[in-house]
Amino acid sequence: QALEDAIEKLATAGGEARDAKAALAEAKAKEKNLKMEIASAGSELESLSAELKDVERASNLVSKLKTTVEAVMELMDGFAEAALREPVRRVGFDNFPDDMAFPDPVEATQAAGDAKTSISAVRDYCDGTALPAFAALKESSSIDLGPLCEFEEPEAVFEDLSVQVKMRQNLVKEDMEKVSSWLTPYKFRQMLSKQAFDAAAEEDADLVSKGQAAGLEKVKSVYMGKSSFYKYLIKWRLNGPFLKLIDQLEVLSDELAQAVETAKKNLAALQANLLAAQKELQDNIDKLAEAALKVDNSAAEKAELEECVESLKRQSTSMATN
Repeated sequence: QALEDAIEKLATAGGEARDAKAALAEAKAKEKNLKMEIASAGSELESLSAELKDVERASNLVSKLKTTVEAVMELMDGFAEAALREPVRRVGFDNFPDDMAFPDPVEATQAAGDAKTSISAVRDYCDGTALPAFAALKESSSIDLGPLCEFEEPEAVFEDLSVQVKMRQNLVKEDMEKVSSWLTPYKFRQMLSKQAFDAAAEEDADLVSKGQAAGLEKVKSVYMGKSSFYKYLIKWRLNGPFLKLIDQLEVLSDELAQAVETAKKNLAALQANLLAAQKELQDNIDKLAEAALKVDNSAAEKAELEECVESLKRQSTSMATN
């Protein structure tokens, strides 16, 4: 109010002073509006900064949670290694067996030929030696030993033997492949060759580089999907629900960071405009004071005007510093 009184007193001094007063009023209104805009911009910046801080804190917590889950999955794989894979290796299974090729055809082996020869020998012995003796015994007694030589011809016997061996060969091979498939942490892919394992490991690393939780591909061999905790872990997969949430958080963080920068620039521009407006206000105050002192008044009136000028300068200086 004191400033207003001083301005009003000076403005009564004459025409130039009245013109200066009008310019001063316009400059004051401009300064007032800028201060209001700065206050609003400052509040907006404070709100955006607080929101960004919350999002950044949440992002850090999510990152730590993901790291913790990855550590858990690594330990789970280590558990399976110690309790399952290593004991199997100790009984002679290799991670990547290259000697699981069974004879095919089975009839081509030396042992198959020996078996076939022995079957023929039994048939020959029965036909040439045993059966004639059994027939003579049957004529002189009630004992008939003929059934001891009642079996098919050697070719039929050997063919049936080959079928039975091949069938069991397939069963054993299948079981061995199942056991061997557990010796790598990618059992869900079935038994792997070294080349296929390397490809699976490379694919795993690629998934992790794209954001999937490390260790998830290996954990699949531990659970095979039959666990409530596994249903939680699988949500950390690439393009899964958890990574989509993290993506949303990152987008929000980027948007807020950009909004904060924009708000800072806006506030800085308003503050620069305020400085210019305050300089303009000071210039108009000086013009008003100068115009008032040019008026031809009595000594008492001039002294009063000079006091108003000094008061106006002091108050304008105080406003500028605030």
